Amino acid sequence: MKASAYVEICAGLGGMRAGLDAAKWRCALALDNDDDVVEAHRIAFGECEYGDVTNRDVESIPPHDLLVAGFPCQPFSSSGTRNGFSHEKGHVFHAVARICTAHRPKAVLLENVRGLLSNAYGHTFASVLRTLTALEYDVAWGVLDSAWFGVPQSRPRVFIIGTRSAKIVDGAAIASPPSTQILRQYLLPFGPPSPVDLDAVIRERSPRVGLKRPVPQTPFGVFGTADRTNCWTWKRVEPRLKEESPSLGDIVCPAFTRKAEVHSVRYWGHSGVTRPYFKQESISHCLGTNIGAGPTFGIEKRKIPTATARSKLLEHANWVREERDHLIFRLVPTRAALLFGPLVESLQRALKTQSIGVTKQYVMLGNLVTPEIARRLGEALQHRISSIAGD
Repeated sequence: MKASAYVEICAGLGGMRAGLDAAKWRCALALDNDDDVVEAHRIAFGECEYGDVTNRDVESIPPHDLLVAGFPCQPFSSSGTRNGFSHEKGHVFHAVARICTAHRPKAVLLENVRGLLSNAYGHTFASVLRTLTALEYDVAWGVLDSAWFGVPQSRPRVFIIGTRSAKIVDGAAIASPPSTQILRQYLLPFGPPSPVDLDAVIRERSPRVGLKRPVPQTPFGVFGTADRTNCWTWKRVEPRLKEESPSLGDIVCPAFTRKAEVHSVRYWGHSGVTRPYFKQESISHCLGTNIGAGPTFGIEKRKIPTATARSKLLEHANWVREERDHLIFRLVPTRAALLFGPLVESLQRALKTQSIGVTKQYVMLGNLVTPEIARRLGEALQHRISSIAGD
């Protein structure tokens, strides 16, 4: 059977592609507008086009069953500008809409930071949902954390799945659209859902001078569904799975004797003072949220008894400093890729081969979609693709 095809815009280093290819999807086009990213993606997967999707002729995009986009998070991130669609990079979503209008793929799979839900007090996300539902997609969204999937990194991201409206299949009514069925595999909502009037949110929370902070700050919770008629959301969910992740120490410092006592460190500027914060759980902070985007780790200096122990601790480090009675160090990019779980071999090869600075490599890792989540969502979409209406 011929593999279903997908097109990915804002393809980045290729985390989404690594997962979807493992799920037996066929990439018809990968596109990005960063020269370094395109080069790395080509090293990893053999093909990627350079181009700006906002200026792309949609007719030049090949036919596809699934449109994928991890569109830029800077307009929506709490660590970015949070300017939403007024930000120049926010217009990438408008390109998503144009492609869906022209090609009518059976499904869309979008990924972004959690801040998308609250950007502009919910106006931005309401606009996303209304645009997709107007294009005849039933939509579900959910915040999934990489740490639930056996990945040693806490990386909460909102995943949006839209599937072409298909209420009747072979004479039988679908209880819920495929998009909702897929995300309910991973999220258990609690309590009654709250209705959301998308048109009212768009109208009343449109960014403007003098707009007071609405209450609640956003009407959107961490899980929800929407179609052309209704939108429902849940504020509280629990993961349906919580798989054990590999040892953080085995990735960061495998030869160090006291590796279980090494913890992830995030530098954070609070009240004008930048200082390190140590994560007590044995998983990494979200890569990309740290100052400088580097994955940093630390251990109390008194727990490093000898020069040999120090050498083993820093085997995969490229930067080290002493601070607050701790030794703090940064993991090299090729090793840091392992913090994204399995399916990263091609990404490691690209980082090792490409001749760009480590800072840019950290940025690429910071923008990466976790391949294991992409694989599972891709497999679920494959299984349900026959129930999704096509033209």
